[in-house]
Amino acid sequence: MTHIDRNAVHLPLPLRLYRPLHHFLTRLGGVTVLSTHPSIVVRNRISQLVFSYCVSASHVVNVPTVDGFDICVYVNDQAAASIMLEQRYDNRLCTLLRYLGTHYDTLIDIGANYGYFSLLAANIGKKAIAIEPNKALVQAMQSSIQVNHFENLQVLPQAIGNTDSVGYFINIPHLSSSGYIDTSTTTPSEFNDTIAITTLNGMLSQVSSHERLLVKVDVEGAELKVLSGGTNAFIRRSLILCEIWPANMRSLDDLVDKYNYVLVGDRDLGLPSELRSNRSPVDVLMVPAELRSAIQAAVTR
Repeated sequence: MTHIDRNAVHLPLPLRLYRPLHHFLTRLGGVTVLSTHPSIVVRNRISQLVFSYCVSASHVVNVPTVDGFDICVYVNDQAAASIMLEQRYDNRLCTLLRYLGTHYDTLIDIGANYGYFSLLAANIGKKAIAIEPNKALVQAMQSSIQVNHFENLQVLPQAIGNTDSVGYFINIPHLSSSGYIDTSTTTPSEFNDTIAITTLNGMLSQVSSHERLLVKVDVEGAELKVLSGGTNAFIRRSLILCEIWPANMRSLDDLVDKYNYVLVGDRDLGLPSELRSNRSPVDVLMVPAELRSAIQAAVTR
């Protein structure tokens, strides 16, 4: 069992010294992952340099968050910087999950990473299923479940695709958010792990049809594979919150039209407008057309 310090966030000295600058640059550029403001570019570059000096500190820390739960992260993982330095992660999407609370019973968190959103859902009384192919992050999530004594959060160490198969998860040292699935690699190495790939339809077959679902998808450009293998999520009239990469936008339109869904964007959720002209991935909420008015009322209150 990984040792967890539950008393405080003990960060390496470079991170403690960097924290005030991180906060300043974040406020200057605006708190948004998609921002290209120069201050955010500078922040990210400095963050990379800081973490390059902290690679020897590979232990797990328990971070008490402003959202009311604890989360366990690896101190040498740059992807966990905002969690460690700000004790929160993507406040915009966390607010959205709360606002949608009366419209779903279960969160299906595909590409959960450290499971921040799954932990949030569990903390507000929802059932959550976190799906993550990175075995190190799965272990961190399991530690988080133990620390919080959650019984309504399940972690599945697998990937979701458009067919059942086996692949390798390619680890990117010190940057867990950049790992990816490779089905062409046949030789194991220290940087990849064999991982089972299943479909969302297959996974949903194990979830009661009476449960209202919010499916969150964040899979670094592979979202169309997830959605094409998860048509039952549309048939069940689930809410679908998905990070969409620009090249996939046209195909997403086809899915939305086929299943009588609508995209809810900037005016309703504070998500980026001009979706089709954005050069970066954007978060979109796909809503059954018959629920549009109710969802708008929930998220704009």
